Amino acid sequence: MSGNRDETRCAEMETLLHALADGELDAANALRCEAHLRGCGRCAAAFAEIRATQEALRRDEVRYRAPERLRGRVLAMVEAAAPGWQPEAPAVAAPAWLRRPLAVAAAAVSAKAPAIPRRLPALALAAGFAALVLVVAPPRPGPDGDAPSDLRREVVAGHVRSLLVAGRLTDVPSSDRHTVKPWFAGRLDFSPPTPDLAEAGFPLAGGRLDYLDGRPVAALVYRRRDHVINVFVWPNAEAGTPTTPQRSDAATARDGGHAVVHWTRDGMTFWAVSDLSAAELTDFAQLFSARAQDPAPPS
Repeated sequence: MSGNRDETRCAEMETLLHALADGELDAANALRCEAHLRGCGRCAAAFAEIRATQEALRRDEVRYRAPERLRGRVLAMVEAAAPGWQPEAPAVAAPAWLRRPLAVAAAAVSAKAPAIPRRLPALALAAGFAALVLVVAPPRPGPDGDAPSDLRREVVAGHVRSLLVAGRLTDVPSSDRHTVKPWFAGRLDFSPPTPDLAEAGFPLAGGRLDYLDGRPVAALVYRRRDHVINVFVWPNAEAGTPTTPQRSDAATARDGGHAVVHWTRDGMTFWAVSDLSAAELTDFAQLFSARAQDPAPPS
């Protein structure tokens, strides 16, 4: 029975490995896949081969280089649409535990790869040309000046996902900050502030681990009447100067009517999300920020 279960899991992972390699999975499925790869040598080897093949296909001899004149025209169009943008190669780092298998697989693919003919088929030429012409502009800052809209949508998705999946809202359900705050110790490399806001009408409901902006983060859960407020917290090396909590409300229609507030303080970045009104969520965020240094309510 155990063998059948393993084969079923591997078959399920097989359909997700390419999406994982391309960075197309949501946070929950990406975490699930990576957890499976740590314990399954066969799937880890298959994933390593996929990544190695991707690297092999990036070589100059298998790509068609369009004329520099075309490249200049495309970059000029991008510059006109997003002034100040500079092209740079995307860097997607593999997890440390997977780097050695990737290197071994890449070497194996390189050794076995046949010589690439100088004259590529017409379809390959067309595909290479299309890959060069397709340019994706970098995410633009939101109305608060430093909050990319893609990250805002990722934060909203994390909030919605916590409400849709049964038992996902909290890993440690508790209204006691002395229970919630220590729970994160050993699970994260930082300690999130957990102010007590019950007297102001925002009782703490618990906390959980989540995954945003390419790293594990703390999710603190507060309530306001029947509404849930998720506060996502993680370290931000560029957050040295505190900012005032303010709405990040670009593309509100896409966010399903959820209000989003973003601010930084003491080297941390904070995102609060709820279906409360924007004004009420902003009041909550300002109170949270003020009490972050002294988490106990005033006597």
